[in-house]
Amino acid sequence: MRLYNNNKTLFKETRIEPLANSIRMETLANSIRMETKANSLRMETLANSLRMETQANSIRMETLANSLRMETQANSIRMETLVNSIRMETQANSIRMETQANRIQTKMAN
Repeated sequence: MRLYNNNKTLFKETRIEPLANSIRMETLANSIRMETKANSLRMETLANSLRMETQANSIRMETLANSLRMETQANSIRMETLVNSIRMETQANSIRMETQANRIQTKMAN
């Protein structure tokens, strides 16, 4: 502590260094709190982003599953249609052969 004379009155020189250090520490603490809050917000934002991405992926998989179901159903319908077409063609061939057999029998009878 230093003493000096100013207008014939002795004054103590006040040391503002401890106060400055206190202010610096408080400022640093505030800075750390803000940085912590910012990091917390970043993590929350990332978590929300991951949730949305997960939901989007879930929707894509559900859409793909529905698409596969429809494609499978379409293939099933195509196969059923083909089987029915083969049955009708077989039946038509059978009718032709029967008709031809009847013509031959009719010719042989005459």
